[in-house]
Amino acid sequence: MNVCGLPPVALGARLERGLGWLRQRAFLAATTLAVIAMIPAATSAAGAPPGIRYDGPTRTAALDLTAGQGDGYNFNGYAGGALVVRVPTGTTMQVTMHNAASDVSHSVLVAPWSERTKGSGFAAAFPGAAPPDFEMGITSHDPPLRFSFTARAAGQYALVCGVPGHALIGMWDELDVVDGLSAPSATAK
Repeated sequence: MNVCGLPPVALGARLERGLGWLRQRAFLAATTLAVIAMIPAATSAAGAPPGIRYDGPTRTAALDLTAGQGDGYNFNGYAGGALVVRVPTGTTMQVTMHNAASDVSHSVLVAPWSERTKGSGFAAAFPGAAPPDFEMGITSHDPPLRFSFTARAAGQYALVCGVPGHALIGMWDELDVVDGLSAPSATAK
């Protein structure tokens, strides 16, 4: 017996259980802090919203996005829905995405609004609204991603990074397709 009144084997087992609980709590705390530390980085590099070139007669809009600004998980410095792109219904969107990050792959696709915080397995909201292999992404060493689609149905959609886990931690913004809108716009919330 020892000072706790337990045989040495029982004391060791009890200490091991206590240490396991402590290790689990330390891991959860470290993981939470890591995620929280990433969130400000995702939005701290935000500058002016991206410009959208628009040709009214052909109803074609060109949207240029840069992922990973300031080493964050963002588009043009915006994440978590802080960027709102609005386009008229029926607009043909030409999307180009560059990645500023050399060590983290990113991509972009247009997904249904309800999928904006999925971890993976996204479906394009419109035919052609995703580049091939969007789950792989690109780095700054790769050519830009490009895709084109027609925003045929009014509604709220999401511009998401298709690399698994990125949208889950906030790498998504808003795309609204609006009936009766005369020209596209991009604004910050």
